[in-house]
Amino acid sequence: KDRTGVVTALVLGLLGVDHEQIVADYMVTATHMERITDRFGRWARYRRNMASLPAEIYRVEERTIRTFLRELDHRYGGAVGW
Repeated sequence: KDRTGVVTALVLGLLGVDHEQIVADYMVTATHMERITDRFGRWARYRRNMASLPAEIYRVEERTIRTFLRELDHRYGGAVGW
């Protein structure tokens, strides 16, 4: 998700992994987000920040990675082109 998901998508793209596999890899995070946010919520710094943000910030949505990949292809010719 977010920076890690983008960097991972770029690396996978550079390795020739197709978009469907990249999307599937990205979406695995969705199955773990509750545990991730629970863990972050135990740290005071993150807990305060998390409380100030809308809950949707912590959702993993397929359209996010698909839009990123589509724009990466359109603007730069994919990860290799970028």
